[in-house]
Amino acid sequence: MKSMSFYAMSGCLIAITLLVGIGHGRLSGRWGARPDVVSAAQRLKQLPPTIGEWELQNDTPLDPAVTRMLQCHGSLHRVYQNVKTGDVVSFFVLLGPPGPTAVHTPEICYSTKNYRITQARTRWTLDDSQMPLDEFWDLRLEANDVSRSGLRTLYGWTNTQHWQATESPRFYFGGSPYLYKLQVAAPLPTEGQKGDVCREFLTALLPVLRKQMIVSQ
Repeated sequence: MKSMSFYAMSGCLIAITLLVGIGHGRLSGRWGARPDVVSAAQRLKQLPPTIGEWELQNDTPLDPAVTRMLQCHGSLHRVYQNVKTGDVVSFFVLLGPPGPTAVHTPEICYSTKNYRITQARTRWTLDDSQMPLDEFWDLRLEANDVSRSGLRTLYGWTNTQHWQATESPRFYFGGSPYLYKLQVAAPLPTEGQKGDVCREFLTALLPVLRKQMIVSQ
């Protein structure tokens, strides 16, 4: 009887271990991306070249080494220009596992490209009539080379199509099978400049981008 109990207990422990391992493998992408995530990665590429008054100027694939490092399933890195004002904005979208996608931030990226942070990031909200409102981190950077202009970058994450600026995205989104990250950058506004370039671009971009995204189940 004791032997039977031991084998039954061992069987339960093995089953639990396998289930935990499979669950972790799915969340980490060890077994490959889910079919819906693969489909979503393909849909990102369908983002149109014209978004309102913004026209595509450049579409640069993410470096393969960066793709491997971030384990991302899909990405876009584009530059758009406003045909009326001439303003230029660059942005990229990542789709991948929560861990690597969450930890790659502009603070890390731009520090290796001769930029310095001029003030701590602040939360910035886009009032685009969506509920809940979209929220991003707002970061300002100055170039160490005086011949280059400073940058303003807005970034956030989501698995629900509504962007969030959270202090700990890796933990906040840790249970999700995937995570999107969006980052927009434009030159720092000059004195007397009218309008908010990043706001104008995001207002045009987000409704179009949402059509290419999935929602975590």
